[in-house]
Amino acid sequence: MERIVLRHLSGSKANQVEEFPLGHIKELIFGRDPSASVRYDPDRDDLVGRQHARLAQDESEPTQFILTDLNSRNGTYLNKQRIVGATRISPGDLIQLGPGGPEVQFEIEPRPENSVRPTRAVPVNSMAPTITGDPTSVMPQTRSVNLDQPAASAASPSPTGTVGKATVERMISQNIAVTKRSEGRKYMMVGGAALTAIVLLFAAIAGYLFYRNQSSESQLGKVLASSTLTPATVAKASGPAVVKIEVSWRLISPTGAQVYHEYFSNVKEEKKGKRELYVKEPNTTSVACYLQLPDNVIEPCLTYDNTKYSLAISDNFAATGFVVSPDGFILTNRHVATAWQDPYNFKEGADTGVLFTLDRDGNKVSYRPIRDEEIPRNWIPALTKQKIDVKQGDFKGINDRLDVVFPGTDVRTAAQFVQSSSEYDVAMIRVNVPNALPKVDPNDNYDTIRSGDSVVVLGYPEAALRVVANNSQERRTQKEIPDPTVSSGNIGRLLRGREASGDKCFYSAIRDSYQLTVNSTDAGNSGGPVFDDRGRVIGIFYASRRTSECSIALALPIRYGLQLMSSGSQPRK
Repeated sequence: MERIVLRHLSGSKANQVEEFPLGHIKELIFGRDPSASVRYDPDRDDLVGRQHARLAQDESEPTQFILTDLNSRNGTYLNKQRIVGATRISPGDLIQLGPGGPEVQFEIEPRPENSVRPTRAVPVNSMAPTITGDPTSVMPQTRSVNLDQPAASAASPSPTGTVGKATVERMISQNIAVTKRSEGRKYMMVGGAALTAIVLLFAAIAGYLFYRNQSSESQLGKVLASSTLTPATVAKASGPAVVKIEVSWRLISPTGAQVYHEYFSNVKEEKKGKRELYVKEPNTTSVACYLQLPDNVIEPCLTYDNTKYSLAISDNFAATGFVVSPDGFILTNRHVATAWQDPYNFKEGADTGVLFTLDRDGNKVSYRPIRDEEIPRNWIPALTKQKIDVKQGDFKGINDRLDVVFPGTDVRTAAQFVQSSSEYDVAMIRVNVPNALPKVDPNDNYDTIRSGDSVVVLGYPEAALRVVANNSQERRTQKEIPDPTVSSGNIGRLLRGREASGDKCFYSAIRDSYQLTVNSTDAGNSGGPVFDDRGRVIGIFYASRRTSECSIALALPIRYGLQLMSSGSQPRK
């Protein structure tokens, strides 16, 4: 079976060989992300991005392969040359993730018939002329002559070695010519050797300069990767990946009927000009209805009747999300993407209500005004214990609108819900767009984060919208254009779901969270990214609370977002 073979030459995976059958895998992602196909050590290979590069078959020509840099911070190199975007790659080519980063050789086994091996580089010194033996051995030996002896035939020299004058003159002439040719060869060989030396010298200088440049570039990459960034720099670099999410949802029956919170007139009965009221408060025209269910569970009374006073179980709001992959995957809060899975925000007037008890048949009987502390503020619509009609089954939530708006535009792009965590307030949605999207770089520092670390929060509180007015003779329109707000602060406190200290064990009522010292956030920041001082996402903003004394902001560790991204088994609700 044809397969991709990766031979790791350096980095944490040096001397390892990985094989991927082409019948099952069409693309490979290189990176430190847990979901990467070719995963590198998150600490030792710190020049490699979370999702650094992609290797995939060419859809138009399956025997060809494409290497794509996924907007990595330190770049992707093919045969020592940095690539931009996508480029073709051949078997035998060398891939390097960042200058000075890990190297891996790409192979296809068995090689396709139309595959041509890359040109083999010849060392510079192997191009020098090769000289063997004594250079002077090419010269004829000079014979001794006696000028006093008679001349002999040139074709048949005298056995005694005597020659005539003419012969001697001719021999002298030939020897002079041979000597000149020999000296010419000597000069050519000396010149060739000198030229070779010059070439070798220039090669050595070029090699040194290349090594120094590579080393400097590698060091520069490490310095940039470890340097701290200002909030303005973080906002400029990652702001394009932070999106506004507009949501409109409602609770419905399995047949699609709208579910309402029952409200009714505060006047129970009116006789002879006298009114009997449910709640004796002035200017109260309607009251909310609540039910006391078995086990003393209190819930809002649900109905399908759309009366004058009843209010639909629904909501409209705006929140924040951030792109985590170029192909459109976005992380946000669960209470943003599937709001019916989290506590419901009751509408105005819900705190003026009546609490009914039920008889065995489920009919309302006695009632009394509900106290403020009895109002079920943690009621989750998806988990209601009520059934208006047993035959219809359970209620369910539906998003009538789940739109994503990128900063600086007024274009609304419909998103699809992908999945949410059953344990943590994190969800994933996706937009389908033709172009690669800018994304953030996550950093799971759960085990090393400390109180006092600097953070930057980007998101869309209400004050973060730029309104552009378009005046014309026919109409006047206004468009809301997202413009993320930058909030900076610190990790004020680490709240662990479970933390042991000696023989004691402490639990956080709100599970793992980072308490932030930022005060310019509100509900619109929900689902937004929390960056460290190196511009990497370490958390997901999920709550803020204001009191007369202080403001509290909370974020979820990015670890739980990464777990959701790498798990295809999370339940969809």
